[in-house]
Amino acid sequence: MQNETIKIHKELNKLCNIVFNQHCTKYSIILPDLFKKHRYNNHTFTLKEIYFQCKEKIEILNGTERICVAKETIKIPQFLDLSPKIKLIEKIYNNSQFFDYIIHGSYADNTYTSFSDVDDLIIIKKETFETFKNFKEVYTVLKNLNIAYQSIDPTQHHGHWIISEFELNNYDDSVIPVSIFRDKVFSVGRPISFRFSLIDSKSSTKEIFSNILLELLEEQEALFSNRINMYALKNLLSDITLLLPLYYQLKGEKLTKSQAIFLTKKNFNEKDLILLDWATQIRSDWTSIKGFGLYPYLRKINRFFGNRNLTARVAECIMPKIKTFELPQITVNDFNSFITLINAHEN
Repeated sequence: MQNETIKIHKELNKLCNIVFNQHCTKYSIILPDLFKKHRYNNHTFTLKEIYFQCKEKIEILNGTERICVAKETIKIPQFLDLSPKIKLIEKIYNNSQFFDYIIHGSYADNTYTSFSDVDDLIIIKKETFETFKNFKEVYTVLKNLNIAYQSIDPTQHHGHWIISEFELNNYDDSVIPVSIFRDKVFSVGRPISFRFSLIDSKSSTKEIFSNILLELLEEQEALFSNRINMYALKNLLSDITLLLPLYYQLKGEKLTKSQAIFLTKKNFNEKDLILLDWATQIRSDWTSIKGFGLYPYLRKINRFFGNRNLTARVAECIMPKIKTFELPQITVNDFNSFITLINAHEN
């Protein structure tokens, strides 16, 4: 019963992420929202059809028992010290009653730079699925927030991190660890609290770790063959820092990204961390990296088409290639030392 419930949660999460992050087919991207097609399980569906797919999953969930491994209540304060960018986001959100809106990362602790993108967590409330009108309202608000995110950082790779209230009953914290909620994190519009029940997430954490590591190896090859651009470089740098909290998570320690970086620097020698220092230097010098001058043009494209995925795709295609000598010095051995370090999570 538990496995079946978790499986349905994952399917509901997949549907929500497809539609609320505007993942439509390339041939329907210019169509009005109601006519856009979204691909799910090798078929394409309109927004309304996805809504009814969600309703089917929820009907099944309503007939199953809650499986609780552990219970905890999280309280998150309202974001009051707003930067101009967050004020714009708050205005778009307009304190929607249909989802809770959490900001974490550099925009939560005011350490953001030109490199920073916006990290969030969206908790879709059950009322969203009661009517198609509610569902469409959430779609519209989240679409406009995604457009705002892509204007802040035209090379942002991801949209919203989305879960539904249903998933809190069997929460898999492999993607958004609960440790984030205990760090400097704020809700937009109003203070919130929610209860969740954890499930064993080690297998899914290991899968995510392996996928990111594979991605890093591919990006390393592109870097040293001079095939990388600013869009791909941002992903490479993000992968380096994402692997660290996953490394500790697989060892049983739930840490935020900043906590994982601090502990890594404290516990390991400088030779193993040359790659991490290299990534930090590039992030600090982001405005001087080849391709940054295209940001204003990408923002115009983002405003004109109103689709963050299209903007990201354009950035991926048009940004110029960067040669290794145009970046701070790094070697294949530096990559290998770092990869050997993080692959020791089983020890």
